[in-house]
Amino acid sequence: MMISSMENKQMTMEAEAEVPSTTLMVPVTKAKGSIEIDTGMLPEHVYREIIIQGCKVLINRGMTKLTKEAYPDADLLKAAAMEKAEETLQNMYDGKIRIMGGAKSDKVPREVMTEARRIARALVKDGLKRAGVKISYVESSEITKAANVLLADQPTILEQAKEEVERRAKAASKVTIDVKAIPISEKRKAAAEAAAAAKKADKTLSAAKAGKVATRARPGLNA
Repeated sequence: MMISSMENKQMTMEAEAEVPSTTLMVPVTKAKGSIEIDTGMLPEHVYREIIIQGCKVLINRGMTKLTKEAYPDADLLKAAAMEKAEETLQNMYDGKIRIMGGAKSDKVPREVMTEARRIARALVKDGLKRAGVKISYVESSEITKAANVLLADQPTILEQAKEEVERRAKAASKVTIDVKAIPISEKRKAAAEAAAAAKKADKTLSAAKAGKVATRARPGLNA
């Protein structure tokens, strides 16, 4: 089947139209200015490298205090660094990232973002079901990734989430709950307090391991 030049041109235009394009103003430090980059003109492997390097910079923020002096144990240092990275990643998902050299982005309330993610995940699951894919066959992390992409592509989900949070808040303000009539489980209370105490003890032990080796007591003090 032969394709005419007109059809070929149309297919090329359609393919180009599908490439997402964002204009970025990137600072050139020594020039004390900025250069404009059109992401739609970048080859895929270059675009991916830019994303990876940018994420690398953000993920590794706030780790200056995680040093070998503070964490002599290599495993504890690795664990602390990964914990910080996961915290930063969550802040990235929530839009709570400090913008360097620019205006701060509009903060989205945590409850709104939580609701938006719930909506996005539900939409992703519905899409999988319509495609005949069993949800149990898909990793939860993959559904979360797809939901994050959906949130970025569909800003209306945030608006929907905001409206839902406001609706629930208004409904809650009209409802009076007699909390005194709800009994407290002493068993659950004891379990929660025990868990909190154990967690505190673990933190104390970890801090002790991460600190310097204790100095040897002077002779005669315990005599």
